[in-house]
Amino acid sequence: MSSLTEIEKRYVEKVLGMGGGYVLDFTDATFDALFKRHKRDIHRGPYQKYGTSKAKKLRAFWEVEPDLVVGSVLSE
Repeated sequence: MSSLTEIEKRYVEKVLGMGGGYVLDFTDATFDALFKRHKRDIHRGPYQKYGTSKAKKLRAFWEVEPDLVVGSVLSE
């Protein structure tokens, strides 16, 4: 579980334009490719805890993965 605070999460959500369920201009394929570079299958398992939109998967990702992995993905 990452140690992102609620304020940090809201800031990242705003920067990434996550309000409508999207994350920047990622398609499903490019979003998948981003996470595969970090050996994660974002379209399966615990990442679908809140639903299937990219924003909801990213929020679940923050809850499941440690800081090192979350930081690596966000830095890209």
